[in-house]
Amino acid sequence: MSIKSLALTTITALSLGAMVAIPSVSAQSASWVEVRKDAALAGWNTTAGMATNMKVLGPTGAEVGKVGEILGADRNSPAAAVVDFTGVEGYRQGKTAIPLEQFTLADGILSLRSSASDLAAMPAWNS
Repeated sequence: MSIKSLALTTITALSLGAMVAIPSVSAQSASWVEVRKDAALAGWNTTAGMATNMKVLGPTGAEVGKVGEILGADRNSPAAAVVDFTGVEGYRQGKTAIPLEQFTLADGILSLRSSASDLAAMPAWNS
């Protein structure tokens, strides 16, 4: 595959990904609990306890906040990370629960795939 083909494939995939709605956690949040510290986070190759206090980078690579806690429907089922945003890069300051699928963890770096405008409609997390 040529570099041009790879670039076009990547741009297409990113464009399609941008059209997918971010699942809302607000409907479930009333009954969510903090998961056990030893609960495994699928796809992250880490535990809830190890993810707590991780720095979160936004799509541009700037640090936008840190993980406060990992939530789930029960103490064994991680589903969302509460990010305490610092108010940079357009993200509102404060805590927001975000589905784990909206993050990538590679080489110890936790990145949020969602832009500030993507998250603007999500309710603040009050814990």
